Amino acid sequence: MIFKVKPVAEIAAAARAQYAAGEKRPNFLLKSFTFRLMLALIALFVVGLIAVQFVAAEARVRTGQVAMQLCACIYVANRDYESCMPEVAPVSKNMRITFGREAAEARYFGLATGVAQLEPGYGCHMKKPSGLVQRALGQ
Repeated sequence: MIFKVKPVAEIAAAARAQYAAGEKRPNFLLKSFTFRLMLALIALFVVGLIAVQFVAAEARVRTGQVAMQLCACIYVANRDYESCMPEVAPVSKNMRITFGREAAEARYFGLATGVAQLEPGYGCHMKKPSGLVQRALGQ
């Protein structure tokens, strides 16, 4: 389907003629396909930003939970990774889990990172992760 686009001058002249004739002032902007498309794209962008914020907030909680559970299970309870995974498997879907020196880290698609480190004599505690996304989100 091919759309014919009228020049702006022609649209403005028609609007002035209708207004001069005493008719109701035309609202040609809302009838324009381009304007409606632009409004729809802006609304979609705003909804997308809100959705990303909700997903990122939930991802921060889940990555922290997984890192903390794995740190406690592996380093405090001295269990192996395979015996700890049934406890965290439902929550840790799509997460990349890594282990360091007495620390566990869980990442979720780059949106959030949870790091838990063993403090001898006290157990595991959450560390503030350092990363571009976390600095951008103000953590």
